[in-house]
Amino acid sequence: MSSSFEIEDKASKPKLVHWGFRIEEEVLDNIKKVARRSDTTVSSQTNRILKNWVTQDIYFQELGFIPMSKDIIRAWLSKIEQKDLVIQAKDFGSLANEFIIYFFGEVNEKTLIKFLDIFFSRFQAYQHSTENMTHYFSINHDICINYSVFLSELLKALIEPVIKRPIKISSMSTKIISISFNLK
Repeated sequence: MSSSFEIEDKASKPKLVHWGFRIEEEVLDNIKKVARRSDTTVSSQTNRILKNWVTQDIYFQELGFIPMSKDIIRAWLSKIEQKDLVIQAKDFGSLANEFIIYFFGEVNEKTLIKFLDIFFSRFQAYQHSTENMTHYFSINHDICINYSVFLSELLKALIEPVIKRPIKISSMSTKIISISFNLK
């Protein structure tokens, strides 16, 4: 039984191709440092960087997303009333399907899940699991409760029109929001 698992595991790994290219010495030194800290190889670290770039970073750059300090976001959100946050979140959420179209060419349940995985990867941590046809997401944003309110409303406005049913907010705190929805 164990050998069949190993065969299946090996079959699911992506195919690696040997390719040579030139890289600036300082850049390579930095990649080596990160690889040592994360206990990975330079090759694995370089592949992770390139994969992140072609699967998400380039899109966020093209769409004009900017990195912002959590302290700035906290300060901004502390000055906005929750009712206004809800209105803004609904507006942003309904526009977010344009991002899905930009990334994948169409909006459907499959592209929605792919987009959510990319979108949530921008947070310090997130979990995505699936049981039967139910998707569970837990996003650790570590910002504030107003951000959880904003994000929950944004996600409702983004997800519900696609899946044609309500999402469930299972928990919401100053640091984490957990949602789930069924695709049956």
